[in-house]
Amino acid sequence: MMTRKKFAIVLAICLLLSLFNFPVSSKAAEVVDNITGASVDETAVSVTYYVDTNSPDASDSNPGTSPDMPLKTISKAAELAFQNKINNIGTKVVIKEGIYRETIVMEQDGKDYSAPIIFEGDGSDRVFVKGSIVFDDPWTDEGDYYTHHWPYNFPIADNIYSDYGINLPEVVRRTEMIFVNGKMYDQVLSLSELQPGKFYIDSAASKAYIKLLPGTDFDNALIEVSERDRIFVVHNQKNIVIRGMTMQHGNGKFYGPTSLDMADNENILVEDVNVEWNNGMGSSISRCYNVTLRRTRSNYNGINGFTGVNNRNFLFENCESSYNNWKGVIGNYTDWHNGGIKFLFSYDVKIVQHKAINNLGPGIWFDSEIQNIIIRDSIITGNDAPMRSVLAGIYLEGGKGPFEVSGCIITDNKRGLNLASSNDITISNCLIANNIEHQIAVFSNYGVGRTFSAAFGSGSITSHLVNTTIKDTVIVAPDGTENPFFYYDHQDTNAYPQWLQTLRTENVKYSHPTPSKAFLLANNWARGDLETWMAYTNPDENAVWLNSLNFDVLDYKYGGYVFDENGALEKNSSGYLPIDEDITYHGKPAVKVNFTKTAGWFNTGIDLLPNGALFNLTPHVDSGILQFAVKGEKGGEQLNIGLRSSTGATNVDATVTVTATEEWRTVQVPIQDIVAANGSLNTNNIARLMMEGSHKGPQKLWLSDFKLLSANLESQEDTGDDDEPVVLYPYDLDILDYKYGGHVYDQYGVIEKIDESSSVPEDLRLPLDLEVTYEGKPSVRVNYRAQAGWFNSSFNLLPNRELLDITPYIETGIFQFAVKGEVGGEQLNIGFRSPGDRDALLNLVATTEWKIEQIPFKAIASANPNLDVEGILAIIIEGSHKGPQKLWLADFKFLLPVPPETPEPTETPEPTETPEPTTTPEPTETPEATATPEPTTTPEPTATPEPTATATPEPTATPAPSPTAAPTSKPGSSPDTSDKGIAIYLAAFAVSLTGLVIALEVKRRKKSMNNNC
Repeated sequence: MMTRKKFAIVLAICLLLSLFNFPVSSKAAEVVDNITGASVDETAVSVTYYVDTNSPDASDSNPGTSPDMPLKTISKAAELAFQNKINNIGTKVVIKEGIYRETIVMEQDGKDYSAPIIFEGDGSDRVFVKGSIVFDDPWTDEGDYYTHHWPYNFPIADNIYSDYGINLPEVVRRTEMIFVNGKMYDQVLSLSELQPGKFYIDSAASKAYIKLLPGTDFDNALIEVSERDRIFVVHNQKNIVIRGMTMQHGNGKFYGPTSLDMADNENILVEDVNVEWNNGMGSSISRCYNVTLRRTRSNYNGINGFTGVNNRNFLFENCESSYNNWKGVIGNYTDWHNGGIKFLFSYDVKIVQHKAINNLGPGIWFDSEIQNIIIRDSIITGNDAPMRSVLAGIYLEGGKGPFEVSGCIITDNKRGLNLASSNDITISNCLIANNIEHQIAVFSNYGVGRTFSAAFGSGSITSHLVNTTIKDTVIVAPDGTENPFFYYDHQDTNAYPQWLQTLRTENVKYSHPTPSKAFLLANNWARGDLETWMAYTNPDENAVWLNSLNFDVLDYKYGGYVFDENGALEKNSSGYLPIDEDITYHGKPAVKVNFTKTAGWFNTGIDLLPNGALFNLTPHVDSGILQFAVKGEKGGEQLNIGLRSSTGATNVDATVTVTATEEWRTVQVPIQDIVAANGSLNTNNIARLMMEGSHKGPQKLWLSDFKLLSANLESQEDTGDDDEPVVLYPYDLDILDYKYGGHVYDQYGVIEKIDESSSVPEDLRLPLDLEVTYEGKPSVRVNYRAQAGWFNSSFNLLPNRELLDITPYIETGIFQFAVKGEVGGEQLNIGFRSPGDRDALLNLVATTEWKIEQIPFKAIASANPNLDVEGILAIIIEGSHKGPQKLWLADFKFLLPVPPETPEPTETPEPTETPEPTTTPEPTETPEATATPEPTTTPEPTATPEPTATATPEPTATPAPSPTAAPTSKPGSSPDTSDKGIAIYLAAFAVSLTGLVIALEVKRRKKSMNNNC
């Protein structure tokens, strides 16, 4: 039911909208699916050459037409094949198993000749074409590292983006690469930075330095050094097939050349090819027409997987571009032209069954004058990097369209999709879930769109952020977030209203941990729930809101069983699947399913409710979804997952098969699919979560974060609309100098500290920065100096490790502080610690200017149900793998619903002799808490609690605490009790809604779990 307050908000919005001429939403234009890719007639082959680098009889002087007398190099075979081509003779080159250290170049003008050339290797796991050579002459042992003469003088690439204010760090522009036993070592720019697994090139002295990883037998190690920038070059050709090989170790510059380098071609098929571990971009395909890439992977490249410009009729089929831009992140570069796929000025591109996983940049990025693009049935997950916020799973920028994104899993990226000045986008049958910042973000170049010269033909093309359709899609925000589903760039205030004017949604399901803040209503950051959103936009009559119920049972807390036919499954001492504390998903430990043998069968049932109670699933069959996260050790691992019903003595299992990827991804299984798997399942009596499978191992996978999403679950949020505003008072926490103690734990020495020499965490301190201040107060500096590593630091709240009981303030109390970053986008986890290293933390992201963060006590407590709110020891901060980056924190304080104590006036005695100063009594000593244990190693915080399926009674009201219960702001002084201080606080919590409705946000805090501004 719409409350009076909500009605007033909607009315105000409607009045405001009536002032503008908003066009009616129009459906996005549909793509034309006429994209065929290449069609090479491989039967038109009459000559076959054989290449075998390992054959003792191999020679480039041989005819090469017999396996017994093969050619030595692929390059020679390519030369002979081209001569055949110009004589209209089709040729196949069969490449036998081996390592070929050469560059194959076909740059002659061959477009006028239709005879095909087919390069076919024995397989991508057996044929390797490398841009490296072996450094097999001795290195000099210098004790702590090894050295070798460096015979190269590779040029350092120019900063081609300097005119745009983008810095390309030197390490990104360099091209040296060294591999030890197949493992790439990272480059550093000084000898002082040399660490295990890294190398340094002193160009002036022509000397290479390398420091080995522990356990490396250098005397027997294979040392490979890259010296060729291109590996397979095909320019100006027609009817070419490349199949069954791996291309590695090309040392091309940031912007090229690339290992697989194709340009100005027609009718090209690349199939079952790997392009990996190259310095810059892996594969470049430009100005090509009729191209198919099938089962081709461009992974682990320094900057980009696949890149291309001015292509047409281009088909990606079952390909992958994952784990790219490792070199960019070494140099803190995540701006232009990095990630999985980056295509520009191209028409008619179709991507089907693609994987873009864990790129340190966007997963798939189309940019500038793009038309008729299809992304279908693909997995785009985990694409994220710490430095830049605009990274997304899919980025559609400056495209005339139309675009189709259908059947895709878009999860766990920094953002799900970025839509920037692009027309006619249809998103259908997708899962968009658990993306860290926002599920969809929009940009419009300040409302004027983007204009480009036509990629094909003449004239110019202008694209605008209009006509987006989202249909038959599930959109889920991650636990613990208050970020809305949809978002716009703060600097582009025209983007969001423009996008909303023509947005259509059809049959969309939504789930958000804070329903009242799930939707951004306008460009002034007004928020609303689904009901308000429907009144504000073109209504989706079939929209469904899904509340969530977490199944926090992976530790078998209510019981269960494991059946293991052949003893092939790893189990803990209780006989259950083990919880793996080292593998976490959003801070939550995962359950490990480790098959140790190839044969056998297992299943396990995990009770959903205590004491054998049964869960009634029937109300959730129509709209319900079982959601969880899964990752595999290598990718491709399979498991059957579902539910068991128990009716009397009859147990019925219904499961579906799930396939893991190498990194975490969110999976959603409709309850209807589980029910359909076994029609005998009794949905009234669901007893257990089930996992089962045949032993296809050895294989290992992990599962986490099981929850039920359903329209028929009650919301976990109470907005408290009818409550009176709560007045909160500030209490300063003057503890950033560790005045009451604390610790710093630093895994790899990545964090700047006052005393670097000590190895005792309690002796270490983060430095106070007297030059970076907030309102005159010095800040604590958090300076990550390296990319990898993990740290945490605590600031004790009270002297002598005394504990603070925050129970009386859990519903209304707020932890407030100021934060700023050096360049913006820096991240940190912050929260409370209770004894026993029970930490509850939430994530923050800094901007380049100071900003106030306000986190409700209840939100922090919800991040870890094991936090002892009756005994808070310290404020704690932690972070991992985010550097190099620098940020500052200042002005810690608690905002509490307790007026500060005002000391009663005392009579001033008549002056006599100057008395001795009275001694301030020592505080009453409390029993010593247990010794600080080693810090936990969970790198990411758990965002929200995981309630069980049992009904949780409402907590009894907490009596109002007495004023003396409130902590003082500073020892020996009273907190600020002025009206000005309170007014400043209240102003910080006021929210403007379309300029007409003003509401104190603190009004919602009394019963809200996560409503910080």
